[in-house]
Amino acid sequence: MLLAAVCAVAAVPAHAAESGRAGTGGAGFGAAASRTSGSRAAREARAGTANGAGEAGSASEAAFRAAAGLRAQLEATPAGGRSRAEYAAVLDGFRAVYHRWPTAGKAPAAVEAVAELLAEEGATPGVGRRHDLEAARGEYAFLLAQYPKSPEVAEALLNQGELCGGPLQDKACARTSFAAVRRRFPGSSYAEQAEMDLRDGRRSAAGGRSAAGGRSAAGGRSAAGGERGLAAAGRGVAA
Repeated sequence: MLLAAVCAVAAVPAHAAESGRAGTGGAGFGAAASRTSGSRAAREARAGTANGAGEAGSASEAAFRAAAGLRAQLEATPAGGRSRAEYAAVLDGFRAVYHRWPTAGKAPAAVEAVAELLAEEGATPGVGRRHDLEAARGEYAFLLAQYPKSPEVAEALLNQGELCGGPLQDKACARTSFAAVRRRFPGSSYAEQAEMDLRDGRRSAAGGRSAAGGRSAAGGRSAAGGERGLAAAGRGVAA
């Protein structure tokens, strides 16, 4: 069903960032493997009313809505029943938005959706690959480099830190990402969660890693900002 529906949104080749970027700090970051539907709905509502004029604006908004519909269909299926082909169909739908209309108001939200889906796919046992997690990191790098003033930046930085500190086990990247959230968005729910994640990371470093090699607890975000479960989701990811 998903593969048929995606015909309404033409797929385009992925950009170089989607091959995955390594590194730390502002250029290396990742995405959350999961988030609340409320957080995504708010972002998609912003995208639907953002800048975009005339025929191009209408077309890009329609493409975004179509991709969001495909995503809803995918997420209605239990994680264990999803295939890589189904993920690819949804990913191509969102990619078409920012490749065809890179200056459209919903372009940053489309990039973030791709990053989130790649992280989610990469953390799904039996489906995910480490390459998916690295590709998610690259998508967040692309978002933050190309759309530094978009409303998605705070969430992207927080997602980066949680992905780096969880499945990717890149502690330096995680610390830099959380510090950037606190510095750029003081007093926000994102900064509050970043501070919690920083404390978790320090405790983990002081006490040693769990037998599984990752954080013993997932960093959850408040209801206003979404929730994360990357530490648990990182288990079972293939190399």
